[in-house]
Amino acid sequence: MLNTMFIDFQDDPCGRIAIGLVYSGCKRAMNGHPCVNCQNPHLWYPSLSQDKDPRKEELYNITYEGGGKMIDSIVIFGGEPFDQHPEEILRDIKHIETHLRGTDVVVYTGYKTIEEATLAWRLEQQEEAAPWDHPLLARADWIKMGEYDENIPPLPGSRLASGNQKMFRVIKSETTVPHLQEVSF
Repeated sequence: MLNTMFIDFQDDPCGRIAIGLVYSGCKRAMNGHPCVNCQNPHLWYPSLSQDKDPRKEELYNITYEGGGKMIDSIVIFGGEPFDQHPEEILRDIKHIETHLRGTDVVVYTGYKTIEEATLAWRLEQQEEAAPWDHPLLARADWIKMGEYDENIPPLPGSRLASGNQKMFRVIKSETTVPHLQEVSF
């Protein structure tokens, strides 16, 4: 459930300006197993934003004078993005993209693997689905994976919150199954 949104200057892997979309709801936390020292306990349970409408139109229309686009990516945070209804996140992405074409999508997840992140969604499908069939993965260009753990410091120069997290570029090809390529972040 979309909780809030903001202009983000630090979480895009290429250093670009992004719109950060923050969703509430984390199944692991609700089941008593949150990430160690989770940074967002207020996002464990699904809840609406304090704003009447978190999808504020002015964020979707941000441009430089003269019409050049200012936002280059959309960063999805949580709670846990993979614990949301993917249709809601995709609807929000599409709405932003009607105003800002060509934006990359970056997904931050506490899950350690694609298989783990998509498991609940795959179990809900009427037919067998592969991890890469998940609608959010199909749209993602980048994905940061791994639980936040304050006891594992990041490598020097890294912008990751903890050393066990990794940033990946999602490599898509018409001839092969998508795969992840680790990048420095």
